[in-house]
Amino acid sequence: MRLLILCLGLPLLAQQPAASIFKDDPKTVMTLCADRARAINPKDSRLLAEYGRAYLLGGQRDKALAAFEAAVISDRKDGETHRLIACAWFSAGQPKEGFAALKAMQEADPKARNVFKHAAINLLDHGYRDEAIALMDTSWRLDMKDYHNGKDFAFAALRNHQWDLAAQWMDRVHGLEPNDWKDRLAFASEALRLGQRDLGLLWLDRTVQARPKEERMWNELALLFAEMGNPAWAAHP
Repeated sequence: MRLLILCLGLPLLAQQPAASIFKDDPKTVMTLCADRARAINPKDSRLLAEYGRAYLLGGQRDKALAAFEAAVISDRKDGETHRLIACAWFSAGQPKEGFAALKAMQEADPKARNVFKHAAINLLDHGYRDEAIALMDTSWRLDMKDYHNGKDFAFAALRNHQWDLAAQWMDRVHGLEPNDWKDRLAFASEALRLGQRDLGLLWLDRTVQARPKEERMWNELALLFAEMGNPAWAAHP
């Protein structure tokens, strides 16, 4: 019986990737791993889009196109699938195809405000400010009370050193959650770390205004200023 169990286990072991494959060129490893993933799950539209991204960045354009096509066929109406395809093209430095995928995203799922928000942040990360603003405005019009989407875009703008855009979006949404001090403090802290003292101090004031009798907030403020005294505080990207 022991021998039978061992023999039955051999095919499973044979399917495991050999560690040596990771010694290959990164593009080769990318393709091999995507192949393994697709063999396990060849039908999920979002995963197919991700496999396509790996193929594309691995220099396998034909395989990427096939994966993208399979992804869309699998679920034509899923906006997130189209967004992931767009991300792949932008990551590969091919914006024409990326914008085409974003157009398909909006046509396929015209009310997917969360997907639009993520896509707007992707655009901002790739340096397409005007296009990011336009898409985020579309997302916002679908629900002008979606605090989290607006807040996420503000933080993305801050991360991308778009100070005016970050301030604009935090101003737009902070009234929707008047008692939330944690996001205000996080925004202020990040602004200060990035050297935007006036913006940071403004949002420290708004942090206090949100919950002036919150002991945890005052404690976090104390710890923030203690941390700011560390030379390494502003060193990380």
